[in-house]
Amino acid sequence: ALEMGALIQLNADSILGRHGLSVRRCCHRLLKQEKVHFVASDAHDTTHRTPVLRDCFLEIHKKYGQAYAAKLFEENPLAVINNTAI
Repeated sequence: ALEMGALIQLNADSILGRHGLSVRRCCHRLLKQEKVHFVASDAHDTTHRTPVLRDCFLEIHKKYGQAYAAKLFEENPLAVINNTAI
């Protein structure tokens, strides 16, 4: 699918391991290979499924660098809004 131009989005909860270790490992495998284009909050409310984007940004920044974190959280989402290439 990536070869055909599909873009990949992961949920912050999954990256942080809130859906189990195997999901976290899969997410980090994709992140390490720089195959991810976006990170979503998947937040539903302020009590049970709260947004954890800041925590996720900090983890990605620490493990994969500022440039990749900026792409996932700022540059790629802005490109979609502006209808420009990623």
